[in-house]
Amino acid sequence: MKRFPNRVPSANDFGLGDWDWRKDFIPDDLVRLYEYKTELFWHNIAQGIRTGERIPSAVYLNSMISEFHFIDDQQLEMFLFAGQQVAYERELDAMTDEELMEHMSIQQEMSEAFDDPDGLGGVFEEILERVQRESEERDELEKLWKEGD
Repeated sequence: MKRFPNRVPSANDFGLGDWDWRKDFIPDDLVRLYEYKTELFWHNIAQGIRTGERIPSAVYLNSMISEFHFIDDQQLEMFLFAGQQVAYERELDAMTDEELMEHMSIQQEMSEAFDDPDGLGGVFEEILERVQRESEERDELEKLWKEGD
């Protein structure tokens, strides 16, 4: 959900304006970093809907790398993943026993659906096979095109 509908979110909006991950580092920082990236993602989607122009995700991810002085995109990715996991764990901890059982039941059903060759798992396999087939056909057409020159 987009929190700042009329402007680009900033690190300050998430309490990360002067954050230095090498000096002060707590799980809350990881969660705020993940929330910041998520807000940038939603801002980009909204911008694309409004104007028809979308910024490649690499642009705002590279901006975050330089803003927080991360070594590379892999390090940022690890921090974002950790923030997502901490946020998810907190969501689970905040659930009642009944909510947690329902959540786990839904997770189990989804897992089974993806494993079922007649369910979602089969659909994804078909999609992957089709993409692979089309890619091979495109490669063949490009090869024929080059041979015709």
